[in-house]
Amino acid sequence: MKELANILFPDIKLTVEDLLKKYPPRGHVAMRLGPSPTGELHIGTVGMAMCNMRLAKAMGGIAFLRIEDTDQKREVEGATDRLQQGLRAFGIEFDEHEGKGKYGPYTQSKRTELYHVYAKRLVEIGRAYPCFCTPDDLAKIREQQQSKNERTGYNSSVSQCRKLSVKQVEESLKKNIPWVLRFDSTPDAGQKIEWKDLIRGDMSLPAEENHFIILKANGMPPYNFAHVVDDTLMRTSHVLRGEEWLISAAEHIQIARALGPVPYLYAHMPVICVLDNGNKRKLSKRKDKEALASTFIELGYPVESVIEYLSTVVYPVEGGFEKITPNSPLFDWDKLDSISREIIARKTKKEIEKEATAFIGSRSEDLLTLLNIGRETDKPRKDLAKYSDIYDVYDFLFKKPMGAKLTSDEEKVYQEFLSWYNSGDDKETWLTKMKGMSEKIQVVAKIVSKAVIGREQSPDLYTVLKIVEGQHGLPK
Repeated sequence: MKELANILFPDIKLTVEDLLKKYPPRGHVAMRLGPSPTGELHIGTVGMAMCNMRLAKAMGGIAFLRIEDTDQKREVEGATDRLQQGLRAFGIEFDEHEGKGKYGPYTQSKRTELYHVYAKRLVEIGRAYPCFCTPDDLAKIREQQQSKNERTGYNSSVSQCRKLSVKQVEESLKKNIPWVLRFDSTPDAGQKIEWKDLIRGDMSLPAEENHFIILKANGMPPYNFAHVVDDTLMRTSHVLRGEEWLISAAEHIQIARALGPVPYLYAHMPVICVLDNGNKRKLSKRKDKEALASTFIELGYPVESVIEYLSTVVYPVEGGFEKITPNSPLFDWDKLDSISREIIARKTKKEIEKEATAFIGSRSEDLLTLLNIGRETDKPRKDLAKYSDIYDVYDFLFKKPMGAKLTSDEEKVYQEFLSWYNSGDDKETWLTKMKGMSEKIQVVAKIVSKAVIGREQSPDLYTVLKIVEGQHGLPK
C-alpha cells in the first residue's frame, strides 16, 4: 500500500520513526488536559485540570495543556484565551503549554503534519483508505440497511471505496473529488477489545466494525485519531477523561493498536451530574448555571472553596487513582457552601480585607469591621459561604435597613431601649445598661436587632447599632 500512501500524502516525507526520535520518552509521568475551545469554561474542566495536576505531581511527573481545536465548526472565537484565563483564576498553571515545553506545539490545529505522518502509516499497512462517497451515497447505504433491518453504518459489507484500485483513486484525485480517510476495522471484526481502566478495572467492549473517519475532507482529524497521535508523541502516560468517552474507547484503542502497543493508560473519570425530571445527567453549559466556572467567580466563592469541593466530592486524588470511584455525583450546593463557610471563617484579617474589597469593588471600613468580628479566634463566625452573601448578611451597609414589625410587647421593650441608648457609650457601659433592663439581655438583643435590621440575629449588635445610627439613624 505504499504506492497509495505516497499518492495520498505526496508532501509527507517524515516517518513515524522520525517523529518518535524527535519526541523522545520523558522518563516520568505525564498527564494532560485536552479541552476544546467551544465556549465558556466548564466547572468539570476545572476539576479535571486540578486532578491531572495533583496526580501528576504526586507521582513525580508533570501535567500539560493541549488545546483540541480540530473541530473548527464548533470553535468559539476567543474561547482559548478565556479558557486559559479561567484556569488561572482557579490557580491552575500547567507545566507545559503553548510556548512552554519541547513536545509542542500544544494546539492541535498546528499539528496537521504529524497526523498526516501517522495517517500515511495506516495507509501503508492497509489499515486506512480514502473514501469518495458523497452524503447522498451514504444516505442511500443507510436506507438500504434499514430496509433490510441491518445494523446501519459504513462497514466492510457496504464499502466500495475500500476496493478501489490505485488507478481509480488517482483518477478521483485528479477530478478533485473530496475524500476522507477511513480506518479499516475489518481485521478487528468479531473481536472483544479489552483493557484495564485505572478507575473501572477490567473493561471489555465489542470491536467497532464501522470504518470510521480518521481524517476529514479538510485534512483535520477528529478526536478519535488526533488524541491517539498526540498522546503517543507527547509521551502521555495517563489519559484522564470523562466517562462519556467510554462508549468510544474500543474504537480509540483499535487505532492505537493498529500502530503498535497502546503507550498510555486510560482513566475514565466520574463527571458532575444533576437531576433532570428524576433522571441523572451530565452538567450542561446550556442548561445549568453550576456548569459554568464563571458562575462561582461571579457569586464570590473563594477559589480554594471550589477546588476543595471538587477534590472532596468528585475528584478525591489523595491516595491516587484507587481513591477515585466511578460513581458520578450530583452537584451539591449545600456541600459547597459548608466547605466554603469553613474556608472563609479561617481566613486572616488581611486575607478577608483583600478578597472582600476586591469582590465589592471598593473599600468599606464598616464592612471590614464587621467581617473581622471574631476572626482569628478559636470560634470564628461562619455567616458567609461566598462573598455575594455580604449583600444579604450585611444589607444594612448598602441601603437603609427596614426593621421588622414588632408586637406591642416588643415595641415597649424597644422604646425602653431607645430611652437610654447613647452612641457615645463604650461597649462595657452599653452592656451594663442592657443588663439593667426588665427583660433578659438575650431577649432585648433580639428585639432591638429585629427593630433595626429586620432580623433577630446580627454579627455584633453593639457594632451594628453604631454603624446604622451613623449612616441612617435608628428607627424610632
